[in-house]
Amino acid sequence: MMAGKYDFADFSDIAIANGLYQNRHENHECSDIDILVPYLYGTGRLLYGNGETQGNEAVIIQEKPYLKFDGDGNHIDISSNLTVDAQDNIPHHIVRITGPGEYSLIKTNVLQRDIVRRFLLMKIFPSTALNSLRKAIASIKGIIDIYDENITKIQQLEYMSKGIMAVRISPAPNIFDIEIQATAIEDGTGRFPPADGEKTVFDDVHGLTHCIERDFTKEHDNYQVIDSFLVDTAYAERCGFSKYRLSEEGLLNLLEFVYEHKDKYFAEWPERTPMKFRGTISAEDIDIQVKSNVEWFSVEGIVRIGGMKHSLESLIRNCSNSTFQNYIKISDDEFVRISDKLKKHIALLETFPTEKKKKKVPKFQMGALANVLKKLHYHSDKAYTSFMEKTKSAFALHAEVPSMLNATLRPYQKEGFQWLCRLNAWGAGACLADDMGLGKTLQMLAFLLYKAAEGPSLVVAPKSVIQNWMSEAKRFTPTLHTILLNEEANRHQVIKDSKKDDVVLCTYGLLTTEGELLEKKEWNVICLDEAHQIKNRQTAASHTAMQLHAGYRVILTGTPLQNNLSELWNLFQFINPGLLNTWPVFRDSFIAVPPDEEHREMLKDLTQPFILRRTKHEVLQDLPEKTILTHMVEQTDKELEVYEEMRRLTEIKFKVKKTKAERNEAKELRMNFFTELMKLRQAACSMKLVYAGWKDQSSKIEELMNLLDGIVYNEENNVIIFSQFTSFLEMVKPEFKKRNWDFLYLDGQTPMDKRKEIVAKFQKGESRIFLSSLKAGGLGINLTAANYVILLDPWWNPAIENQAMDRAHRIGQKREVTVIRLITCQTIEEKILRLHERKQELSDEILDGTSDSWQLTYEDILDMVSPF
Repeated sequence: MMAGKYDFADFSDIAIANGLYQNRHENHECSDIDILVPYLYGTGRLLYGNGETQGNEAVIIQEKPYLKFDGDGNHIDISSNLTVDAQDNIPHHIVRITGPGEYSLIKTNVLQRDIVRRFLLMKIFPSTALNSLRKAIASIKGIIDIYDENITKIQQLEYMSKGIMAVRISPAPNIFDIEIQATAIEDGTGRFPPADGEKTVFDDVHGLTHCIERDFTKEHDNYQVIDSFLVDTAYAERCGFSKYRLSEEGLLNLLEFVYEHKDKYFAEWPERTPMKFRGTISAEDIDIQVKSNVEWFSVEGIVRIGGMKHSLESLIRNCSNSTFQNYIKISDDEFVRISDKLKKHIALLETFPTEKKKKKVPKFQMGALANVLKKLHYHSDKAYTSFMEKTKSAFALHAEVPSMLNATLRPYQKEGFQWLCRLNAWGAGACLADDMGLGKTLQMLAFLLYKAAEGPSLVVAPKSVIQNWMSEAKRFTPTLHTILLNEEANRHQVIKDSKKDDVVLCTYGLLTTEGELLEKKEWNVICLDEAHQIKNRQTAASHTAMQLHAGYRVILTGTPLQNNLSELWNLFQFINPGLLNTWPVFRDSFIAVPPDEEHREMLKDLTQPFILRRTKHEVLQDLPEKTILTHMVEQTDKELEVYEEMRRLTEIKFKVKKTKAERNEAKELRMNFFTELMKLRQAACSMKLVYAGWKDQSSKIEELMNLLDGIVYNEENNVIIFSQFTSFLEMVKPEFKKRNWDFLYLDGQTPMDKRKEIVAKFQKGESRIFLSSLKAGGLGINLTAANYVILLDPWWNPAIENQAMDRAHRIGQKREVTVIRLITCQTIEEKILRLHERKQELSDEILDGTSDSWQLTYEDILDMVSPF
């Protein structure tokens, strides 16, 4: 540039001119803007545009050079608004176009360029050297702008992992997949194979990244513990290293394990709402309120679970609906553990009726409720306390046997009398269920005498034993005025005029026909003898009995349960209404469910206080032995051939009917089954009972006569012969007449007064042979003159047979009794004996809380006609 030619130019003009010249003639790679902007910054002389915008002043913004540090956990990224060229140099200044007429200018000095160049050439920085980086940053602050906010989130190695395990749970159809993974730090997001992988890791927790050293020893130990638990306790299927499959109950076991070891394990559900375990319910968590009413007590309460309050009713309901032994569901996907003992107590509360979210407990069940309450925390009103004191006083009562009783009670009979008096003082009904022959009638007469001054009493008994009541009442309680209602012409007046010291006797038949008269009277005591007569709640006798009014109710029966638990419910509905809840609730709780130990124990707890049962073996050491023999009868080839053809045709019929029955459980179909089975039972006795034209003698009758020849030969022997079929007994009579054997005969058609005469003759020894139908002579009469009992055919329920045997094996018997069952080989009779092995439990063991609810099924029926 020539001197003096451009005197108006300043330094910036000269610099721009030189720069432009060099850029064009020396092939520099910068643009004219890179030359113009640095020199025109702040002069207002840089213009831009064309047309209407021509001549507008450009905007130049100067930036400061900076370094930026970003941490991603494993390393630190370094960036800047400066760049390094191919020769690792940084220009003095950088110009960037940021918009129309807008420019950004970065100017640097030598020191700034050197600092930035050094950092940018490193590109990344290891996180493990974070402390060194921080020192370097501190030394350059003030020389260059620093953006290091992100690296403040990175913490230098300051955590040692605790080996905590994440239990990852994924639902699969009817099962759960489990994977155990290690975590580096609590609340961290990283997951690792237990005791495997990188030793030093980075993990983010609440926006902070931590550098952690994993403790492989703790991870290994914690994994081994949960692995053993899964396989040995939760019964998980191992599917590879740290992977398992579990059932739902096994999962609950696992969740409880995790809950109890929170310092080492936690559960996570990647795919669904988690199932949660909320801990174990103890008795201390339940608080109950008991309030009294006239005939019942209300029970309600709260349950504290995991800091929350739930109603007692919801806990009871959840216990009932639980499908697991020790876990109950308290809300959607929330479970708690409950002990077997506590669950049993809660389940007992479930048997009580519910009204407005409160349990209504009949006063008869206060003993059972008290057993529950003493295990829990409860508060009660004064009436409850008063009732419990009354109960204690009642059971401490020592009643004296009335002096007017014309008999000396045996010790166990005196205990039975006092037991009746104690329950009476409490206000609860009783079931006296002593073995046949232990004097239930005498114990009841003593009690009726004890209560006589309080008003008239009613005794209902079968026709077969009503005369026995009359005679024993006259003998043992002559001060009682005993009236046999069946023999009274004006029954209405007799009932109306009955008063204290009166005992009105009637049969079950008369109970049904004269029910309206009997229902109008307020009786002092009502006693049902052989109470299984009302075992079926749908019969007229049961319905009428339930309508009777009395201050106290007693039932006498040697077989409180013959077939199934519905019978027990009906008997207790008579003596203590509501004790076993309503029929639908009882059915659903004890009959519809498969029988198990818990339900048997529950039923025992409910019924045991009101049942007194003593066996002969327990109380009569002086009673002679009873020997039971099964004598098998071989049929002739002809009989066997005909029987087998009957069996085969019946089996075919049953299989067709069974298919119909599966579609329609009609009562008439079941009855049809038993009608067909009846024919097979008759054929096993004698073909003539089925085929009128049969000419041959019955093999069973021939075997009977062979046995009797030996028995009757000894003049000291007396024998009772029972059969289900009076028609079969009619076939036996002619054989006795052929031998000129005198015999006595009793069946359901024998008048009441004649029955008494027949029994008396046998007891006096006027005849050595007593023929009787099982129904007519199997209960309520004393035949201790006999030392042999022969059962010509088996009945479905062994309890009925036991009653027949006990006509001879009872108080007053001085000789050993031999019982002989005649069973025809390869017939339905053998199958019935097999049935006895299962059904025997029904009559006695329920009284100890160990009986199953069992009844004859179609499978049992079909088994009766299956081939051997």
